Amino acid sequence: MGFGRFDRRIQLPSSDPLTVMGPFDPEDHEVDDADVLFLIIQGRGANSTVVKGRGMWERGQHDDKWVGEVSMTGAKPDGSPGTLTPGMARGIALAVVVRPGNLVQDDALAAEEAKEAQSGPTQTAPNLIFDPPQVEGVTWCANFLFQ
Repeated sequence: MGFGRFDRRIQLPSSDPLTVMGPFDPEDHEVDDADVLFLIIQGRGANSTVVKGRGMWERGQHDDKWVGEVSMTGAKPDGSPGTLTPGMARGIALAVVVRPGNLVQDDALAAEEAKEAQSGPTQTAPNLIFDPPQVEGVTWCANFLFQ
């Protein structure tokens, strides 16, 4: 399982969009990219502002940080507009990665699959089966400072 974070200090621009980023490591060297969905929450209770954003991580890009853009205007709990301001905020994120599949040796399962597929094409290595790709979600949550 990998890990991710938000940068601890994020500069607020004078106008949209706001760029948000932070380190990400899927801990699988065969994973080269991830989609990141995130929320930024600032304030408390009825005075909270929530903005939704999307980002991307690509191995070797941006010092291996995920990068996303979001509007500085979001919604308060009552649906009215709210704007992010300098001060503390909380970020919640989910990165979705696709871990590649691989071939594994399993003589018993491969023999059973071969029996079922006798009418179809034959496998070149009957003791190898394909373990399909996996979708994995990595979540994180952290406080940070808008400057």
